[in-house]
Amino acid sequence: LDTLVCLEELFIERAAVFNTISMEACQDLSFLAQEEHERKALMEFGWNEEKYDKAKIECGMKWIQIFDLFPSLSKMVSLEFLLCNMKSNHARSYSVSSCKAFVGSELHLIVGRFLYSQGDKIDVGVCSNYLTSSNQGDEIKFRIESVPSFHYPGNSSSPVIFICTGTGYAPIRGLLQKRQYFHSRG
Repeated sequence: LDTLVCLEELFIERAAVFNTISMEACQDLSFLAQEEHERKALMEFGWNEEKYDKAKIECGMKWIQIFDLFPSLSKMVSLEFLLCNMKSNHARSYSVSSCKAFVGSELHLIVGRFLYSQGDKIDVGVCSNYLTSSNQGDEIKFRIESVPSFHYPGNSSSPVIFICTGTGYAPIRGLLQKRQYFHSRG
């Protein structure tokens, strides 16, 4: 490693801390809770789907909230337990929606912020919320994967038909910018 890594940053980056705690994990956590009322609540959430669903609506039941919701678990839950019970974050793919020749050093993405509800509670998509909440100048780590089979034709005067499916308009926008760039050069 060429830089020092903070364990907390690494954990938050790699672990799906915004995922909901599973019923099975509630069962296991009930044995670690030090307060009787927390132990009982976790046991109920682990065995009663109706109460579990109600808790998800009322308080979210996200891993990131675990020590706020059940303070007696603090210092009782091992890193091994968390890593075994939490899912890992996975890479999210977004199509580049710009042409470098047209926009220069900028990189454009089209991102729709994903919102969904669980009863009265509104949740957001992890990555789309992160991207749409970022400010100009914020550092965002990413990598670009080239797709050689998806590119603008070599002959810029070739007729082209665009159909937006799957990732939608984003990659088509980049191809249209490339066409505009070629036409502006004559």
